[in-house]
Parts: sequence; structure tokens; C-alpha cells
Amino acid sequence: MCRVAARRVAAVAALFVGALLVVSAGLGGTNDGGLQAKKTAFAPLSSQAARLTIGLRVTPRTATRGKTVTYLLRLSNVGDATASLVRVCDQVPLRLILVSAPPGFVSGGARLVCRRFARLPVGGTVIFKFRMRVSPSAKGGVVVNTAYARWRGAVSFIYAQTPLTIGVLVGCSRSAC
Repeated sequence: MCRVAARRVAAVAALFVGALLVVSAGLGGTNDGGLQAKKTAFAPLSSQAARLTIGLRVTPRTATRGKTVTYLLRLSNVGDATASLVRVCDQVPLRLILVSAPPGFVSGGARLVCRRFARLPVGGTVIFKFRMRVSPSAKGGVVVNTAYARWRGAVSFIYAQTPLTIGVLVGCSRSAC
């Protein structure tokens, strides 16, 4: 848990340095494994603005080498206007291999897969399903998957994170585990 918090602080600091304006009230915490929204950015110049929320969940929450897990990424528009020029991405964690991504997602480099779409209407929600396999050579521990979204008029990107615990079977050879 401490590891995740440290990553969140680093991400916030990077946003502050790299952006012209960061509204700190628009930055929340990390995802607890459910599909709740944790970070939201606001478009500042309109009384009617798109406001997106993002959530990320993994099933199962613990896996061993060679096992496949499923990530669900949910993006919702809870604002007063249609979100346009939306870009949503998933950062595939090290120690995981992407097995399948939803249609329209393409590699953005650095283990990032992204999709762009023209609009997300008010009240609209899209759910994307990713399947990833734990690498056969993965060491035990926790990996954190991060999903991002951005749209026209947003002050910053929004993101959600969820941890996956990788367990290593004790007392068996590497090839048998």
C-alpha cells in the first residue's frame, strides 16, 4: 500500500512540473480495486462542461505465473456536456503480457495501449475489457496497473490504479510452477 501512495505522489509532482495549470482539487486518490471513480479533471471555462470519471478493477486480485487476469476499465461522463476528442489508455504493468485488448486499442509505446473516440455523451459510460497473463518468469509481489483518460477542455488527464498481487508457489521448480 505504501508503494502505491509513493507512485501517486510522483505522478502528481510530474503533473505540476509538466503542466501550465494544475487544479489540485481535481486530483484524487488511487483506486481500491472497485470501479469507483477516484480522479477527475474539470474543464474550467464553461458552466456546462464534460466531466469524466475513470475506474479500474482486476479479477482475480491475486494470480500466479502463467495465469490470466481480466482488467475492466470504466470511463463515464458525469458532466453537463458531451466530452469530445476522448483518449483513453491502459499502461500494461511489467511482469504482465497483454493477451487481448478491446477493438480500437493500439500500442502507444512504453507498454501503453490507447484508443481515441470522437465523443462520450452526457451520462454515457464505456467499459473496456483487457486480458493479461502473468509472465512465466515473474517474481512475486505487487504490480500496479494504471489507466488514463483525457478529452478536449480537460485541465489535466485523469487516472485510476489497481494492484495485482503475484504469488509464487513455494517448493516447486521454476518450470513446474
